[in-house]
Amino acid sequence: MARLRGIIICILWFNILLGQTTPPVLQWQKPLGGSLDDFGEDILLTTDGGFIVLGAARSNDGDGNNPQHTIGFNVFVAKYDANREFVWRDEYGGDGLDFGAEIRQVAGGYIILAGTNSVNFDVSGLHGIGPNPPPTDIWLIKIDNDGKLLWQKCLGGSGTDLPGSIDITPAGGYIISGYTNSNNGDVSGNHGGNGDLWVVELNATGDILWQRCYGGSGSDGEGGASFGGPVQAFIPFNQIKALTGGGYILTGTTESNDGDISGNHGDKDIWLARLDPAGNILWQSCHGGSGSEGPCGVIPLNDGYVVGGSSSSSDAPINNNGGIDGWMFKTDLNGNMLWQYNYGGNLDDICYDLLQAADGGFYMAGGIKSRNTCLSNGLEDFWTIRTSSEGKFLWEKLQGGSKDDYATSIALGADGLYLTGWELSNDLDVVGHHNHPNMPNLIANDLWIIIYGFGGADASPRITITASVETICEGKPVEFKAESFNSGTTPHYSWYVNGVEQMVYGPDYSSNTLQDGDIVTCKLFLRIPCMPDQLITSNAITIHWYPNGRVSGFLPLQITKCVNLYEELKPTMTFAKYLWSTGATTATIKIVNPGLYWLEVTDVTGCSGRENIWVTTKSCMNAVYIPSAFTPNNDGKNDIFKPLVDGKLLQYSFKIYDRWGQLVMQTTDPAKGWNGKRSGVDQDTNIYVWICTYQLEGEPAKTEKGTFLLMR
Repeated sequence: MARLRGIIICILWFNILLGQTTPPVLQWQKPLGGSLDDFGEDILLTTDGGFIVLGAARSNDGDGNNPQHTIGFNVFVAKYDANREFVWRDEYGGDGLDFGAEIRQVAGGYIILAGTNSVNFDVSGLHGIGPNPPPTDIWLIKIDNDGKLLWQKCLGGSGTDLPGSIDITPAGGYIISGYTNSNNGDVSGNHGGNGDLWVVELNATGDILWQRCYGGSGSDGEGGASFGGPVQAFIPFNQIKALTGGGYILTGTTESNDGDISGNHGDKDIWLARLDPAGNILWQSCHGGSGSEGPCGVIPLNDGYVVGGSSSSSDAPINNNGGIDGWMFKTDLNGNMLWQYNYGGNLDDICYDLLQAADGGFYMAGGIKSRNTCLSNGLEDFWTIRTSSEGKFLWEKLQGGSKDDYATSIALGADGLYLTGWELSNDLDVVGHHNHPNMPNLIANDLWIIIYGFGGADASPRITITASVETICEGKPVEFKAESFNSGTTPHYSWYVNGVEQMVYGPDYSSNTLQDGDIVTCKLFLRIPCMPDQLITSNAITIHWYPNGRVSGFLPLQITKCVNLYEELKPTMTFAKYLWSTGATTATIKIVNPGLYWLEVTDVTGCSGRENIWVTTKSCMNAVYIPSAFTPNNDGKNDIFKPLVDGKLLQYSFKIYDRWGQLVMQTTDPAKGWNGKRSGVDQDTNIYVWICTYQLEGEPAKTEKGTFLLMR
């Protein structure tokens, strides 16, 4: 069973690797919501094979299920099993604004990072004071595996405090990043600008271990309406990850160029900082141009860090395509940039999440408005980009309807990619959108889940060529044919001989001037929507000449057969025509008498040849002998247990069982036997049972059985 599980895991992992390098296919979609706005913010694969989705819900009908929270948004959670069947859903909050940011699975349930300005129902301890509604706090919620609220904690001060990201610390607690413009309550050390990046470490029960503000005199850690959708504007663009060697990597936006920040390029930059376990800055670096940049995620690697985000800059080193682009760059372990790439088109294309692929490449998920990169469905679509480990674009996928649809989170499973976000559409890819029952013209957002399936078939473009014949007489014609796979509707071919283009541009090529040793290939040029242009080279075929201008080497010089038994004579190659010395014109003949036989052949090019074969005879016992013992001690003598066959077998099956009736080995090949091992382990001295079913030429089929001794 363990071996079977291992095989299944290998198959699934192969499918993951295979599917990731080629565009996946939309396999499943589900809008969640009601008559008002509902948004998805995070999706997480769970240890039971299912998934859980987190967001913000304003609806109190449809998929909304908590009538006590009737005024503002609530934190919304929905759990699905491994079959994508609904398990449970719940909402958390009060009568203010409550929204989810990230969810992580922990011992006994889930920890939710959220934001709130509520002061009742599920929420207590809000720090915000002032106008109605009050400013938000970061809200930490622990729920059990069935969604029951276990405990909650508000974090912040009297100002605005917004959640960014959460990770699990090596000690089993939590590290949180966010935005704050408070400088009281839980917050101290604010730099006094328009807000700081705020990092808090807590233990497993939510007690604060330490907190620290990072920034300068500008706005740091905040998102920005220019990069946000309706609820994304609540959630700042920052992320923190716990590192296996201790400490943390932190990224966020910055407008400062003082305090903790240096090297700002203008407007908003992406700030990257390495922190020790106590939150002290070990190094920091700014990345961007004269426009605005914001991160969507950071991935620690052995040799550095990869940061995903969005950029509106068009000065070095950023090559903007127009509007806002998706942007990815890699730094070394000290924050120095190694490479960077822009993704997108002429309008605003924004990254909301970053994920590493199984092969070391990356996915970015977000929203795309551009029309000059890939076929778009509407005003804005779910946008998924796949890159290599060096950031090079491999493919992109757009999904949605005729209105605005945004992807905010992406997760990688064994069967595909899981994304969530929100959609305003009710057509094309979106099926089941929730409209207001009494006001059909009132269109609100639904939380949207989609799953891309990888599948097990190779969908990568490729080309293979075949030849009518590979060995020819000089001057004879050879026909070549190319076959392409996953090559779109208009593949373009070009044929080459020894690397020289032959000016032939179709799937077929013919030549009667090929020389001995010439190498023929074909190149396939592809222009497929949502993928970069590709030039793919086929397998190579080497042409050989027959020596002396005649077909040769297709018959052995001599064979020996058993007296009075039939023997089949056949050539080692396939030809167009055959003529045997017996007058037969088939590819094979059966003979019983010894003597000299000849075969004359002609291939498809008209090249011919004739060869002789001597047939001699010997006396044969025509029997199968089974030994009574063997000694597999690797001395080269009697190490393999197998029957001794004297005669010509027409059918054969050999099985070995242990004394408890368990099958040890079986084969239909008389050349194969047992080496005395099971699952690679030497077996001790013991008695085993064999069963042999066989038929020798000229005799009826037989089944015999007996025992033998394995001796050590």
